[in-house]
Amino acid sequence: HHSAGTRFDASASPTSSVVGCSGCGSCDRGSCGYSVSYTEGSSIRGRLVRDEVHYAVDGASGRTAPTVFGCQTYESGLFHSQQADGIAGFSRAGSGGQGGSLLRDLCAATGAPAIFSLCLSSDSGALVMGGAVPPSLRPAWVPTLGRPGDYTVQVLEFRVGGHTVGSPSDFSHSIVDSGTTFIYLPPTPYAAVRRLFQQSCPWPAGCASRSVKGHYPDDFCYTMEEADLGGFANHSIRLGGGFELPLTPRQYIYKDRPGVWCLGVFDNGHAGLVIGAAAMRGHEVVFDVDGRRIAFLPHNCDAMAAAKAPSLLTGGYGLAGCSKPLTPEPPPPPPSPPP
Repeated sequence: HHSAGTRFDASASPTSSVVGCSGCGSCDRGSCGYSVSYTEGSSIRGRLVRDEVHYAVDGASGRTAPTVFGCQTYESGLFHSQQADGIAGFSRAGSGGQGGSLLRDLCAATGAPAIFSLCLSSDSGALVMGGAVPPSLRPAWVPTLGRPGDYTVQVLEFRVGGHTVGSPSDFSHSIVDSGTTFIYLPPTPYAAVRRLFQQSCPWPAGCASRSVKGHYPDDFCYTMEEADLGGFANHSIRLGGGFELPLTPRQYIYKDRPGVWCLGVFDNGHAGLVIGAAAMRGHEVVFDVDGRRIAFLPHNCDAMAAAKAPSLLTGGYGLAGCSKPLTPEPPPPPPSPPP
């Protein structure tokens, strides 16, 4: 019942239990309920349960920890079409009486530091929880600030094709959020990015000659190949602490379908920038939760996901799942003697 593509069945797990309504903001038939909506329009709701979660150590399943998680009864938007079965939140605070997070529960059970990393590519990704930052790493840290429920960062400057656009007030309450797929900009910087995407492209016949409809109503797309990405402009975000996050075409343009690529930047409709998962690609993004800081470290995320390159953190845990044995498998029985 933990396998990908199937629903969690609490009745099939002898270690599961219901989270009651005491201290809960929403009660659903005697269970603590929840509901969450996301910037791009997806939403979920359901009720909370408690069970043992299995974690991997050095690629093998070897540790369990009790945790509270959501058992979804309603999904909309990308939750229907995405390959992942759900979503995990690692906010810096607890969730208002509705339990903590996988990270917090793992740290409580193991004593590991409240640090995790995400390494995303266009095709794969890797998650490390409870790892340590080695002294030799010395990353350029971006401080997190603001309210405790998300990862708010200061945006000092946004550059479009090398030119600064927008004012400091445009970027108040900007966040790093892997739960948001794309990049969301306030109206003025968004208009500058869109205009450059529509007017500056690598084809002699002009950009309009390749224009095509995308998946979303406000998409701007071209018929093109991956090799054409190098003909588009580079952008960047200068964050608090002085770190400059590059936004290359591989970060802000996405493949909608074979032969069609689209602008992965959208209008936020108000002040604030959302650095979504697309902008994190090609980096192992380290979240030091208690240290209130984030680092974007260039890394080969495809290789890390395939266990061909290590995390830049030391130690730590991954999610194992019940499909992997919790103990070494016994050796096969000896062959039967010939008749």
